[in-house]
Order: sequence, then C-alpha cells, then structure tokens
Amino acid sequence: MALLEASVDNKQSWIELPTPSPDNYSPTYTHLERSYQDSLGYLHRDIVRRNRAKITCGWNRLNKDEMALLQWLYDHDYIYLRYTDNYSQRKEIKCYVGPVDGRTRFVSPQTYELTLRTDVTADFIEY
Repeated sequence: MALLEASVDNKQSWIELPTPSPDNYSPTYTHLERSYQDSLGYLHRDIVRRNRAKITCGWNRLNKDEMALLQWLYDHDYIYLRYTDNYSQRKEIKCYVGPVDGRTRFVSPQTYELTLRTDVTADFIEY
C-alpha cells in the first residue's frame, strides 16, 4: 500500500503514485465560497461547501515515467484518490489534479530526453 493511490476506472484498479517528500505532503481542508462585497463595502460570505479536501504534494526527484503518470492523471476530468489524512486515517475522495509543475535538472545531450525532474508540485482537490 502506497501513501497515495489513484484510480481512473471508478475504483476498479488502483495505481500507486510516487511518495511525496515528507516535508511536502500536506492534507488540508478548505471551503468553497462565493463571497462578495456590496456597494456599501459590506462583505457577504456565501459558503457553498465546507471541509473540502486539498492534498498538496511535492516531489524532489521524479523520473520520466513518474512525471508522465502525474501528467496523465492531470489530463483526466476527475480521479479517485486514496490518501492518509491528518488523523492517520485512510480516505478515498473523488478529485481533480491541479497543475503539475516542476523543473528539469538533467537532459541527455545525445537524445535531448528529460531524465530527472525536481521541485515537482501538484494538488489533488476534492470535487
């Protein structure tokens, strides 16, 4: 069992994701709101949903296959994610993957293949 597992086929099979760096794994909760200020400057908070999970992950060294996996998940409208929350409980959520960002450190001079990525970040945000 991996820290993060994803399913793109409605929980029929699970794919183990690379383990994020210990200092770059943060399961948090937020709320979805449509707040606005009226013409008098008063704030009107319209909270649509509370306790929406957001798992922020960062990786220091990913090879091309691991990076391709994250990019592939990003291309899906939604996935299912298994993760460990702040109470050390395993959770399953329907979510989407936020932008996958990172830096390329090594490029093969013969093939121009990108071989190692660092400072990769991605968010998994509950639907």
